[in-house]
Amino acid sequence: MPPCADAALSAPHPPLHAPPRTPRQAAKFGATIVPFAAIGADEAANRLLDAADLAQLPVIGELLRSQQQATSAAIPAARRGVNATMDAGNESFAQQPLITLNPPSRHYFVFRAPIVTTPELAADRQACQELYQHIRGEVEGGMGYLLRKRETDPYRDLLPRLLYEAGTGWQRQAPGFKP
Repeated sequence: MPPCADAALSAPHPPLHAPPRTPRQAAKFGATIVPFAAIGADEAANRLLDAADLAQLPVIGELLRSQQQATSAAIPAARRGVNATMDAGNESFAQQPLITLNPPSRHYFVFRAPIVTTPELAADRQACQELYQHIRGEVEGGMGYLLRKRETDPYRDLLPRLLYEAGTGWQRQAPGFKP
């Protein structure tokens, strides 16, 4: 399971995924960074059992291992032996966790002010670290803002949205919150 997906299923509010080197990499190319926050997708599913738990189950674990071996043999790896800790031919596919889906609720997004970078900034590691902290603060602030606004959204859950939209003959989408 990719680390970001695993974190989204395991934490109440998943960690931020941009590594500290991101501002420096953006600055090397003079890229503009747009901090943004999103909530909702992490609550779409609940993890019941992760890959390690599934592998320990008596019958299911054996079935999953045999399927994984058969799949590994049938599908050639695109990048065999890339990981220094793996031997060629010893790679395996990630086992997906067992999840339950929640009723669909709204997803919320907010984009913050763009930050223009220059190649000169890339040479100043301290300035890049300060920029990273600023970006991190913007994203965390955006997430806090969205969490507060979501609590006041009467159409957050599926049923109120459907009732509203059905009441308009499916001509209008349920309104969002006022910024």
